[in-house]
Parts: sequence; structure tokens; C-alpha cells
Amino acid sequence: MRYLLVLLLMLVVKFGSAQVSGNYTNASLESVLDDLEKEHSIKLAYDPKLVEAVTITANFTNVSVDEALKIILKNTELTFAKVKRNYYSIQPSSVEWKISGTIRDADGNPIPYAKLRILNSRKGAYCDYNGNYTLKYKSDNPPTVEISALGYKKQRISAVSLKQSSNVELDIDLIDYPEVVVEYLTEGMFTGDEASALSIEPDKLGSVPGTTESDIFQLVQTVPGINSASATVNEIQIRGGTADQNQLLWDGIPVYQPGHFNGMISSINPNIIDRADLYRGVYDPYYGGRASGLIDLHSIERVPTKMIGSAGVNFLQSDLYLATPVTEKLGVMVSGRRSFLNIWPSPTYNSYANRVYQETAIGLSDEGVVEGEPGETSTQFQTVNNFVYQDLNAKVIYQPNENNYLSISGIFANNELNYFTEFVDGNDRESLSNVVSSTSRGIGLKYEHTWNEKWASLVEMSATNYDYNFDLSYFELFDDSVSFDEQQAKSNFISHIDVKLNTTYELDSSNTFDFGYQMTRHQVDYGISFNEEVDSVSSVGSNAAVIHSVNGNYIWSKSKWLLKAGVRGSFFTGDDQFYLEPRVHAQYNLNKSWTIKSAFGMQHQFVSQIDQLDDIELGLANRVWVMADTSEIPVVRGFIGDFGIVFYKKGWLVEVEGYAKELLNIVSFSDNPTFSSGLLRGDALSLGVDVLVKKRWKNFRSWISYSYSRVDYTFLDFSEESFVAPFNQPHMFRWGNSLKWRNFEFSAALKIATGMPYTALGEVALLGDPVDGIDAYEIQYQSAYSSRFSPFHQLDVTIFYNILNNPDKRWNLKMGASCYNVYNKLNILSRRYELEEVEENGDIEIRAFAIDKYFLGITPNAVIRLELK
Repeated sequence: MRYLLVLLLMLVVKFGSAQVSGNYTNASLESVLDDLEKEHSIKLAYDPKLVEAVTITANFTNVSVDEALKIILKNTELTFAKVKRNYYSIQPSSVEWKISGTIRDADGNPIPYAKLRILNSRKGAYCDYNGNYTLKYKSDNPPTVEISALGYKKQRISAVSLKQSSNVELDIDLIDYPEVVVEYLTEGMFTGDEASALSIEPDKLGSVPGTTESDIFQLVQTVPGINSASATVNEIQIRGGTADQNQLLWDGIPVYQPGHFNGMISSINPNIIDRADLYRGVYDPYYGGRASGLIDLHSIERVPTKMIGSAGVNFLQSDLYLATPVTEKLGVMVSGRRSFLNIWPSPTYNSYANRVYQETAIGLSDEGVVEGEPGETSTQFQTVNNFVYQDLNAKVIYQPNENNYLSISGIFANNELNYFTEFVDGNDRESLSNVVSSTSRGIGLKYEHTWNEKWASLVEMSATNYDYNFDLSYFELFDDSVSFDEQQAKSNFISHIDVKLNTTYELDSSNTFDFGYQMTRHQVDYGISFNEEVDSVSSVGSNAAVIHSVNGNYIWSKSKWLLKAGVRGSFFTGDDQFYLEPRVHAQYNLNKSWTIKSAFGMQHQFVSQIDQLDDIELGLANRVWVMADTSEIPVVRGFIGDFGIVFYKKGWLVEVEGYAKELLNIVSFSDNPTFSSGLLRGDALSLGVDVLVKKRWKNFRSWISYSYSRVDYTFLDFSEESFVAPFNQPHMFRWGNSLKWRNFEFSAALKIATGMPYTALGEVALLGDPVDGIDAYEIQYQSAYSSRFSPFHQLDVTIFYNILNNPDKRWNLKMGASCYNVYNKLNILSRRYELEEVEENGDIEIRAFAIDKYFLGITPNAVIRLELK
């Protein structure tokens, strides 16, 4: 009888406490709780809003219901209470974990914007610029925290251990299978997973050689395969493509005016850029409308946890940047810059002005009049030169929860020049007038929604206007008779509206699909006119069209392989044609140190700029944008292929990439009266190889790069033979260095390149029979761009000193100085010829003389900046 009672007691214990098992991965909490209720005859009471959109990952075997609930609710900020037998209440946890600390690397340097995430949840926090974080979380059980940062190994640590030692050190991990993430030229630059792709985080860059700002457009010119033949941000050539063939975006808004001061500085405030993605070759089919590279700029894409900002002044401008939370879910960002050149013509401005205005006769004189002496012929000289640039950016960020993100961004940039100069000597008068204005306005909306762990959608809309006007007139009057009269005018207006819808579906860890639809509407008006005495050439146009595009991309990532295969199809109403663009990228990691990459793609461009092959080069004459039509301006077609190999080990980086790019149907303008419309059509072929060798020793980096590039143009109406592109410099060598030491930041770069091509003088020839007894002459040239100037070389340096760089304080004051072209090398940019009468031994002879235009000379600058971190 006694044994029977013991057996009954054991059965009561056995079946009175149900044993629970379960294995869940990214399962909704609501469905897991339903399973428990149905399978184990228990009742769970909770507010449905508490478990809405909450997912869990849990694995347990033969545990009690109480223990199972602890495991299930571990990373959910929820807890439970047992009301009575088999009856439980789910409620918010009242136990708060609040941990503050710093994330650093092995050298003790803070890691900006490292991410802390509660494991198996979407809760967490970001570090600030100095690696400081504050993590708040409610849970009855100590959660596990995952800490990650680009280029570093992930680390998981329990909240208990993190609270005991809140300062965490991450080990560097520059190679992460299957995608390769390698630090590129300097801190803050990383290679991406696609061939020729780079990611740049300006906050981490430090000093950039030759400039006091972390200007992205200046920085990208140090990357192998990228150059600006005129050393301006308006003329960035990516692997043989022209500047207009590059797609430039800020927060999804197209940028048609990348530079201020005729391209000497960027029109995008560097302080507002959180990340920049640079593609030298083939890129995702989500992007379209350009035939060459891509520069995609992003401002902050999260609600700031506290107020941050900066204010600075250098020898050209003053600027202000501020980002602050309004509530936990709402934040705003504003920034502005304005030049003060009309108040103080600084040495930096004088150097820029000498470069920009050197052929326009726009001098640096103040407004004034010079009178002749009594009894002499009256001589007067007066100059009025008013120039100002400014830009404004703003952004509103709203993030109601982890599954929804909404932002609205706005951009405004403006340049105004009003110049007039006149020289009067008796009855002789010479005058030049130049009025230039350019204004860009844009607004963009971005909405992201995460449906679940596999599905996510993106909506982007933008509207942009660009308005440009250029008027120049020059004439000479001798003895009240006009001897020379020249006028040039350009106008341009662009209206650009975008609507983009995209969805991403992650089938599993190895397979991802992207697909979407886009609608783009362009309206482009342009006018070009050139008048010189009796010769006149002009071209005008006004077009509007819509582009309907669909895009799809498949990403397969497994083991050492990465494959991206996509396509973009566009129907252009301007010619009622459909354009297909396949794009493929493949990558294979041989081992931890070696990676092979290759890509091929097609890209089409419907709006492009008109180049001028024989421009009179009056300094301020910018190109104008035109849209493809059914008559004179065709759609530009681009075919791009590249192959590369990357080696990284123990701080060494070696990269070799070869590429080929063919561009068909590019359009240029000629001021030669032979061509009635002034428009010429041609093709371009670019072949090249880029080599980079870099070594890092802790905080010191040194790199050497060499680029070979051959770009040939074929314009049969301009030249019967192919000729090198006007911007092509086949050989380019760069040596760069950067160092961080205590509170100092140093950087220097040496650039040596082949001289610029130009069309050399042939001879001065008599033009037909005399007219009214006066002989007429013309300049005859050698083959187009068949000659070159002497080699180009220059050295740029920058130094910064952080005065208040204390990790425990939010304020930092820094001062810096830079020098562009340190030893003032006179590098020739271009050459043109003019005829002049020369008297020798009593005889009048007509000779041609050369007028050279030079690159920027020695240019110092200095800055002082106050930062709130």
C-alpha cells in the first residue's frame, strides 16, 4: 500500500507540471503563445498591442511552462505573472537595464556609430562620433547584446557582463565572407562587395590633402581611375566618362549643379554627408539614367539621440550644421553655407579667381576710375565684380517604430556673378560684361517599411529644378568704329520628377530578390548662341518626356561566392523606344587574403550635357543639359566591363582592376560656322587599368597608385580621324600619406600625370582674295588634340589640430590649414591662338600667338571649427 501511494504521488508530480518543448526561429510571438495555449491547456492573457510585430527565436526541450515563458520572453521587454494554476498574464517588464560606455578599437581609438543590438530583437542603440553609447532596455532576464561596426568583428556579451565592464574593445576584421570589406586609401573609406565600389564616411576621414573640408568631390579625385582634368568638382571623369555621365544624388535627389564658384568647391555641404557610396563601374539596376559612374550621398538616416552640430569659417565661407531630436521619434537637420567674398577677397579667393577668370579679363581690381593728367587724353578704367554663392539643406526624420522610417529632405544652391569692366582712352573703348546665375532647388521623400524578417519596401519621390543663365559680351571700339564684337549666351532649365517603388524579399540567407518600378519626367530647355563679328552659330531646344522603368536584381551569396544578376528596362516616350540594360557582378574569395571580382553592364542616358570641342574658353562658359529627341540628340548608350583582383593581409592592400567602356551617341557643340546647328555626334572608347598598393601601420597610412587610361573620340564631322578626348591624361601616378598623432592630423598627396592634350598651331594662311584691298587670314591647325603640354605635377598638404578633443566632453574645437599646389607649379590647362599684326623693319606681318590657361596655382586656406558631438 505504501509503494502504491508513492507511485501515485510521482504520477501527480509528473503530470501536474507539464513538460514543454519548442524550436522557433524568427517566429511571431503571438503565434508562439497560441501554440502554448493549444498544446498545453494553459491560458495566456495579454494586450494584443504588446505582442504586435514582435518576433522571437527560442529553443527549449522538456522544461516547465514557467521556464519556457522565461526563454520565450527573454529579449522582448515583456515578462509574465502566474495568476493561478495554468493561468498566466503577459505584461511589460519593470526591470530596466541602463548601461553607458565606450566602444574602441585595439589601439584605443573610439569607433564612431558602432551598433549595439539586443540579440534576436530590433532593440538597441548607436554610438556617437566618439564611440559613446547609452543602452536602455527592460527585461526581467539579462539580455544578450551584439556589438558590431563596419570593418570589425562582431561581439556578443551578456548585459550583466556589459554592466560590469561597459567599455568594449572590438577586433578589426577587414575581410568578412562572402563579401569583402577592406579599408581603402584611408580611415573612413572601404571597398564594397561590388567590383569598383567604395563606401565613404566623412566623419571618420580626418584631413583631406589640399583642402580644409572633408569634401567628397575632392576626395574621390584621389581614387585610382577617377580624375578631374580641370581640377574642379564640375569635371569629375570616372574611367573615361565625362562628368555629366555620372549620376549624382543627395538623399535620392538628383544634383545638376555639383559645384560653386565654377566648380572650385562642392555645392553639397560636407558636414551633412553621413555616408557616400561610389561606383566606378557597373552598379545596381535600381539606379539608371546615366552612362558612367555613380556618387550616392546620404545624410543621417536615423533620429539623432541628442543634439549634434558644427560651425566653421575658412577663407571662403562660413557654415553651420545642426541635427537634433524633437521627440524620441522625430528629428530635424539643417545646414547652410554662404561666401563672404564680396566683403573680403581673401588670398584663397584671389587664387581661385585667377584660375577661373584668367581669360575673361575679370580681374581682382576694386571698383574705381583712373583719370589722365591735365592736358593729356582722358583715360578711365573701372571694374565692378560682385560674386556670391550659398547653399541650404534641411531634413525631417520620423521613425514611429522599428518597421517604419520616413524622411523629407530639401536642397537649395545658388551662384550669382555680375561683372563689368571698361577701359576708355579718348575715342577708344574696350569693355566686357558677364552675368552668370545658377540655382538648384530640390525636395525628396523617402519611406521604408519592413513587413517582416523577409519583406521590406521602399518608396522614394523627388522633384528638382535647375536654372542656369550665362551672358557675355565683349567689344572693342577704335575711333568711334567697332573693330571687334563678340557675344556668347547660354541658358538652361531642367525640371526633374522621380517616383520610385522597390521591394526586397530575402528568401533565405543565400538568396535575395529586389524588384521595382520607377517613373521619371524630364523637361529640358536650352539655348546656345555664339556671335563673332559676321559669324553666328546657335542651337535651341525644348523637350519633355517620361521614362517608365522596371528593375530587378537577384543576389546569391554562399560560401566564397557572391553573384548579382539584374536587369533594368526603360520605355522612353521621347522616341517611343524600349531600352534593356542587363547587369552582372560576380565575386569569388580564393581565401582570406585574395578576392577576384568581375562585372559587365549596359547603361543608357536620356539627359546629357553638350561639350564644346573648340570652345573659345572664356572661363565661365559652362555646359548645358539637353534631352534626347528623335532628330539631333540621340540616347547615349554605355557598355561597361571590368575585372579586378584584391589582396589584403597584415595592413597591406593591393588592388588591380582593368576596364573597358564604350559610349555611343555623345553630343558636342562646335562654334565653327561650318556646322549650321552647331551640334556634333560621336562615340568614345575608354580602356584602362588601375593599380593601388597601400600599407597601414596603426595610425599611419601610405599608398601609391598608378592609372593608365586611353580615351579616344570619334566625331567624323569634326575630324576624319579619331583623336584623344580633350581631358585624357593617359598616365597618372599618385602618392598619398595620412597620419594621426595625438591631437594632430596630417595628410599629403603628390600627383604626377601626363600633360593635357591640345590642338597645336599649323600655320597662318591667307584666306582667298583681298576684300576691299585688305587681306584676310585664318589659323590652320594640326590634327585635333595631337600635341601635349609638359607633364603635370603638384603637391597638396593639410594639417589639423584638435584643441578640445576630450572623449569625456561633447565639445571639440579644431583648427586647420591647407595648401594646394605647395610649390606653385604652373601646369598648363589649355591653349588657344589669336592673330595679331606685328611690325618688323617697316613691314606689317600677321602672326599667331598662343594664350595659355593654367591650373590652380598655390592656394592656402585655413579653418576654425567648433563641433558638438
